[in-house]
Amino acid sequence: MELVNEVDLLSSAIILLSILLSYFRGILRECFTIVAWIVSLALSINFGPNLIPIMVEIPFLQEFFLGNCPLTMLVSFVLAFVLSLTFFSLLITFSVPRQSKDREISILGNLDRMAGIMFGFGRAIVILIFLLICVDDLLQRSYLPDSLLKKLDESASNKFLMPSKTLIKEEVFENASTWFSDTYQLILNNECPD
Repeated sequence: MELVNEVDLLSSAIILLSILLSYFRGILRECFTIVAWIVSLALSINFGPNLIPIMVEIPFLQEFFLGNCPLTMLVSFVLAFVLSLTFFSLLITFSVPRQSKDREISILGNLDRMAGIMFGFGRAIVILIFLLICVDDLLQRSYLPDSLLKKLDESASNKFLMPSKTLIKEEVFENASTWFSDTYQLILNNECPD
């Protein structure tokens, strides 16, 4: 049995990439980005249905939807999310001050970057757990080659993240069906204008 296999190398690359991204962006920018995602999600749920009258007035979209209300609702939610996330991303880009050369060596700049490194490491762990859940539980094992499954089962990252993966999987699967049915009912209960 090898100490490190390809799965571990890929995991290390994901961790390194996330850490580098967070180092250069800093914790302040990363926190604003998370807030932007959350606010965009809330705005898309609240204001997505308001885009329907505008969308059905566009001739090629009107033909595309053909009176399919759930599809129209879904597209309106996604469009509202993308528009609001784009707006907030641009706002963050132009409002969060970039550090000048003389401030890069200051203590605040270093603290921002060090906290960014810790944030990047945590984000990478969450991404790896999500990927393990997807590969192990959402994909059918018959679709994946046996050699890949063996490497995945023997990888140190899988063994290290297994307790967290099991805990998160139980919590998510327990609440996911309720969330999906509530979201589907929300889409179906909103009436599309004629």
